[in-house]
Amino acid sequence: MAVSPYTYTVTPSEGVGGADGDEIDLGALLKILRRRKRVLLITLAAVTAASTAWLGYQRLVHPVYEGHFRMLITDPVSPASGAGAGANVDPAGLSPIAAVALNRSQQDLPT
Repeated sequence: MAVSPYTYTVTPSEGVGGADGDEIDLGALLKILRRRKRVLLITLAAVTAASTAWLGYQRLVHPVYEGHFRMLITDPVSPASGAGAGANVDPAGLSPIAAVALNRSQQDLPT
C-alpha cells in the first residue's frame, strides 16, 4: 500500500497552545499576516474602493440636504402696509393668507 502525497498527520507540539490550549501565540499570528500581506492589502483596497463608490452613489442619488430660502421684506398678509402696498393681490382671487400659504403672493419691490 502506497502513501498518498496528500495525506499527512499533525502531531501537537509542546510549544504551541500551552498546556490548556487557550493561549494565542502572537508571533505565529504575525508570521501568518506577513506571509499573506499581499492578499490583505488587495482585500483592503477592494473593500475601500467599493465602499467609497457606494457612498458616492448614495450621496448623488439620495442627497442628505437640499435647501433654499426666501427673504421676507414686507408683511405678506396686510396689503395696506409696507412698500409693496396693494402689490400682493393674487390674480386667482385668493385671500392674502391663502396666497401666502400656497406661496403665490406677488410682491413687486423697487430695487
